[in-house]
Amino acid sequence: MRNEPIAIGWSTTPSRQLAEDIGRSLVEQRLVACAQITGPVTSIYRWQGDICQDEEYRLVLKFSAAREKEVHAALVALHPYDTPQWIVTLADSGSADYVAWVHESGREDLA
Repeated sequence: MRNEPIAIGWSTTPSRQLAEDIGRSLVEQRLVACAQITGPVTSIYRWQGDICQDEEYRLVLKFSAAREKEVHAALVALHPYDTPQWIVTLADSGSADYVAWVHESGREDLA
């Protein structure tokens, strides 16, 4: 388990409460070990031909890389956006204890 990679995923939400709700749900489902919320952040982007600017909250999720598809599916099911941001990167390194904790937090047999 210690050699399996962990992932960090980023999304945004239109409110702090929604970010908290999604983060708590994913932790409760044992899909992610940790959800961190920052913001507000200002997002400027093109959507359906228009330039948009919105206040959003950044949701950062840490999880076992093997569960990425499950985490993404759960996020999409809980998110109000048609196309929620979902960017994932693998952690190049991390302390052995932290990596083990991330994997342990997602063990379904502990649910």
